[in-house]
Amino acid sequence: MIKKISVGLLALAGVSGSAFAGHVEDVTLPAAPAAINVTAPVQQGSWSFGLEALYQQTDNSDFQYAIVEGGTDANEVNRTKTVDPDHHWGGHADVTYNFAGNGRFVTLGYTHLDTDDSNSTAVAAGNNQGPTRSFIRDPLNLGVLLPSVDGNWDTARGKQDDDYDAVDLVFGQRIDVGQRVQLKPYGGLRYADIDQRDRVTYTSLEADNTTDTATGRLKSEFEGIGPRFGVDASVKLGMGFAVTGRIAGSLLVGDLDEKASSSFVDGSNADNNTSEVHKIDSKHRVVPEADARLGLNYTHAFNNDTALGVELGYEVVNYFDVTSASATAYEDTSGLESDFGMRGPYLRVQLDVA
Repeated sequence: MIKKISVGLLALAGVSGSAFAGHVEDVTLPAAPAAINVTAPVQQGSWSFGLEALYQQTDNSDFQYAIVEGGTDANEVNRTKTVDPDHHWGGHADVTYNFAGNGRFVTLGYTHLDTDDSNSTAVAAGNNQGPTRSFIRDPLNLGVLLPSVDGNWDTARGKQDDDYDAVDLVFGQRIDVGQRVQLKPYGGLRYADIDQRDRVTYTSLEADNTTDTATGRLKSEFEGIGPRFGVDASVKLGMGFAVTGRIAGSLLVGDLDEKASSSFVDGSNADNNTSEVHKIDSKHRVVPEADARLGLNYTHAFNNDTALGVELGYEVVNYFDVTSASATAYEDTSGLESDFGMRGPYLRVQLDVA
């Protein structure tokens, strides 16, 4: 997706000049191509305030919380159950100060997204005997640690919760390319905090009408800071409209902490109940990040000192090897790091005041 947006931005920049030229029969072509002026716009000191509504879907490893085994010994059918992420609302706010002079600016921005997704599955209680059977197996084999349970469950519920925060402080320079294209290269710092919490609960109805329960939890958290570089682009279409885009990236240095816990409740014998907590690992990591967006903007200038802009677009964000692929999803717990990404539409409102 990032590659497609990048290609689109390059294409827009390339055709912007010809898209607004006169008809070919009405124009006398010069003997040599006309020069394109590249200048830094002269601006007065001013402020810009931006608010964005984000409707994002996380794009990390699906949480595999159960395996439904059915059929017979001769014809076994297995189905993996996952928690599929939905779109959730998030937000972004930023403030920019435009220095008086030749197009320099500084921006402080904050982004937040909190997701909560779940799914569940069930089979007929006790239907794990006989030639035709159906039961739920937990991929982590939590049941083998519970004395009265063999790991064949009647119900399973998986839940995944992601919490994302990012703060950017960047300095940039506006550059006008001709009369219709403006570029804003910038550099600075990004701080990011990415929390992922997975939880799965299994239940089994026993012959004495008691219920055994097993619960597994996994939490991973990455917190890091590092340099950020990017460029925003705007191609004016006329009548206040413009096509906008962004290509940016960061390189964050921080720690990835992982912790797992499990608890077991024997419905018929409380002496068999157990609870365990394990600190899986703490790793010092360098995490690359890349993001891109493409949008359509309309800006209305009330006077020389005040303008209001509205922008609608689509963005993608990806952090590489920054979360723990859930240990409850794999019996082999090696190589668990996975990407964390977000993608979806956004709506931005920006107020410019001098």
